Amino acid sequence: MPLWPCVVVPPVTFAAYSATWLAGFIDDAPVRARFEAALKDRLLPVLGVLPLLEVLDADHDDLHRRLGDTGGDTDAAFECLGLILEDAIHELWAGTLDVRAPVGSGGSGR
Repeated sequence: MPLWPCVVVPPVTFAAYSATWLAGFIDDAPVRARFEAALKDRLLPVLGVLPLLEVLDADHDDLHRRLGDTGGDTDAAFECLGLILEDAIHELWAGTLDVRAPVGSGGSGR
């Protein structure tokens, strides 16, 4: 009987999910540009390498403290983070997001 190798799939990171989320973001260009800047300048340097589930499970006050010292547009960063996490939660509840595998559709396409 053959032994199948155990395949270890790394968890989806916040960076991977947010990139897919932004790609599906359908809104006006100025808002998209604000969110792109917020991701690049504020969110990804702090949260990018973390597993998405860890960010979802984190204390929101702690996340705000961690992001508070990174400069840039604080309101855009917090709004973008909130929308990303909201969409991830909806996808988890709907069963359309497997956080143990590479991200597929990513976001509701706001």
